[in-house]
Amino acid sequence: MTKTPNLNASRRFRLGRKQPLTSKRLTEPFLSPGGSVHTTEGIEKSKLRVRWLVLALLSLLMSGNYYCYDNPAALYTPLARRFVTNRQFELYFDGFYSIYSLPNIVLPLIGGVIVDRWGFATSLCLFTSFCLAGQAAVAAACASGSLNGMLVGRAIFGLGGESLSVAQSAFITSWFQDKELALSLGLSLSVARLGSVVNNLMSPRLASAFGSVHAALWAGAAFLSLSLLCALALRCIDGRCSRAIRARFRIEAESSAADGPVSLSAVRRFGRPFWCLAACCVAVYASVLPFNNVSSALLFQRDFFRPGSVWTDDKDGRDWVYDPLHHGRSWPSKHPPGVHCSEARARDEPFCRAIAEAMAKSNEVMSEPFSMSAV
Repeated sequence: MTKTPNLNASRRFRLGRKQPLTSKRLTEPFLSPGGSVHTTEGIEKSKLRVRWLVLALLSLLMSGNYYCYDNPAALYTPLARRFVTNRQFELYFDGFYSIYSLPNIVLPLIGGVIVDRWGFATSLCLFTSFCLAGQAAVAAACASGSLNGMLVGRAIFGLGGESLSVAQSAFITSWFQDKELALSLGLSLSVARLGSVVNNLMSPRLASAFGSVHAALWAGAAFLSLSLLCALALRCIDGRCSRAIRARFRIEAESSAADGPVSLSAVRRFGRPFWCLAACCVAVYASVLPFNNVSSALLFQRDFFRPGSVWTDDKDGRDWVYDPLHHGRSWPSKHPPGVHCSEARARDEPFCRAIAEAMAKSNEVMSEPFSMSAV
């Protein structure tokens, strides 16, 4: 769509007052007095029907990231059974989130610079690759019984986790404008949050069905593999559409060099509304996410499977007491005598079935806030 030139356009393009057009100055295409159509890649991309496919792929990509981020919380009970002999498991479990969050106080700033310099399509593939490599390392370390290896995997996952959100937001803003921008951002967040819900519902069941917690972690790696395929597809779609638009309207490739070098010192120019929004995000993250990280264990032990319950061994008829704080195999215990619930042969044990059902119920409750935020 074009419109007739206005007075400002005439002044801009008359002899002696020509100025280069940039995406910051131009918000919709128009005709100059000479009859040329002036537009930008962002404006033309926002008219393409393929933008909705782009949004769907971006949303699916982020759902894989959210799925794997919340893996430890959803699998707390299977992980605790897997590392029952390690008295420092609780410390390691908290470390799974601390080692992810601490460096990400700074990493998104670096990620933003990478997005500006390398482009959002390339950055999207890079950060997704970090997430996939980290999740695979977590699953492999869990299979080998190494909590230190799992910490390393979570650190690698953190290298791409939050920066991936930066690249995704930049990608969306390059394809959607005006009223559709807020809608597209909301839709992408809703679908991404469904990844957390699916994780809470499916991960405990996968661990129970396969008899091993690392099988559920590998399922997360498979989900992120799909996310990486989405990132590669998005890079192809964006590149092809950009080349077609540039060829049609003779637009030069957009580059951050036109606006000056990217520098972290630009943070000083952010306005007061930005810092108010940042403070709101900190308040929400500080109050909601820490609780979600431990809520599975809290709900499980408080509401669905309380310590002190008495069970009878089917083999010798001896009673034993469930005690989650006990690290041995003598009475009382965390497991039936002579069997471990993480073993495949223990799936049919009444105690192991009951504990799996309680774990699934606690995760269903834990997924309710994410379900509401997705809507």
